[in-house]
Amino acid sequence: MLNLIKKDFLLTFSNKQSWILIILYVPFILFTMGTDNEFVVSLMIYTFVYMLTTMPFGYEMQTKPHILLQSLPIKKRDIVISRYLSIFVNYVVGFVITGGYLWIINLLGFIDVDTFNLSLIGSTLPIVLLSLSISLPALFRLPPKIASIANIFVYIFIMNFVIVTSYKFQNILNGLGLPAIAAIVYFLSIGISLWLYETRDFA
Repeated sequence: MLNLIKKDFLLTFSNKQSWILIILYVPFILFTMGTDNEFVVSLMIYTFVYMLTTMPFGYEMQTKPHILLQSLPIKKRDIVISRYLSIFVNYVVGFVITGGYLWIINLLGFIDVDTFNLSLIGSTLPIVLLSLSISLPALFRLPPKIASIANIFVYIFIMNFVIVTSYKFQNILNGLGLPAIAAIVYFLSIGISLWLYETRDFA
């Protein structure tokens, strides 16, 4: 299972498109939204983790490695679970990339962003888990083009939800137990994806 996570990780970072997105995304967000918006850093973390988790699906549409995987002694269950576990690995990577990027920008004196701290984990991790738990089942079962559309829809919906909604509404969600809700949806999503992927016909 660790090898599957490593495979996805290498697949993502061996692609030039991934590096272009990583390099250009932060300046784009800072330029278009500025640094006054308290959700800017959260959006950066969310986007990086979302990209790192869903990109392997996009690359697999082109290279079709699932054909090879089907011939290897690898269970479909392991493939699904590895993708869900990779969310946490990608979260750490996305968090570090965002922090490192902002540190370099601050060090060079281009812009002052002082909202990056460890407390962001509590507000961003549940949102990441919730959004990817919604999108992953579609990526495991639907045809590539339809799955991509659904994936983009979920991303845009959550992105606007994080940015547009007021801080008061965020507090209401936290009061309702957003972390607990995200955890429940996460495990339900694993079960759904396992069933969808195990019954999927790759012919």
